[in-house]
Amino acid sequence: MMPLSNPNSPKRLADVRLPGHLSLSVALAVMLSACAQAPVTPPVAPKSPVVEASATGAPNTDEDIQAIIALMTAGKYQEAIEPIKKQIATHPEQAELYANLGIAYARVHRLGDAEGAFKAALERHLEHAELYNQLGIVYREMGRFDDAEQAYLNALRLDPKHANAELNLGILLELYFQSPERALPHFQAYEALRNKDEEVSKWIKDIERRRREGEL
Repeated sequence: MMPLSNPNSPKRLADVRLPGHLSLSVALAVMLSACAQAPVTPPVAPKSPVVEASATGAPNTDEDIQAIIALMTAGKYQEAIEPIKKQIATHPEQAELYANLGIAYARVHRLGDAEGAFKAALERHLEHAELYNQLGIVYREMGRFDDAEQAYLNALRLDPKHANAELNLGILLELYFQSPERALPHFQAYEALRNKDEEVSKWIKDIERRRREGEL
């Protein structure tokens, strides 16, 4: 099969319109949704729900929120890390902060830190499909392929129509597990959810051809 070209060109976060005067939990949940539309490596994911979280410590100001949003929408993930960590110091139970910290870490390839941040978000009851999808991406980049597979499956458990988790799982099975037949139904599910993707259609046809010709 021809090598898979990268299907994972992320959309620019700056394309996401964020309403003003958002509360902390709403603003950062929107940011998580925005980042879900441009994941660390793979493609476009479904919208995230707004998750309300309890706050401790000093209240966040609108300026704090907007500063973090501005940095992340501008792709300044390294610069966003310290402001997010500062907010975590005073609001340690707000899961959205950890989620966005994980995204920032992953974007600057601090994979161990990204894993820890995503797990912290999940432990704070932000069990969300896109977080598992992001965690799967991190595990794949770390070479932890069994963990990546489980993370994608967790994403699909929470959201059976999570197209990116289907695609990412298919890529993982095809390229890293060398199991195109296991990958095939995930590519097909992704294509069904996305209606048409010419590149993925080629992968599907190639696997089906190889199966017909007894190559698999």
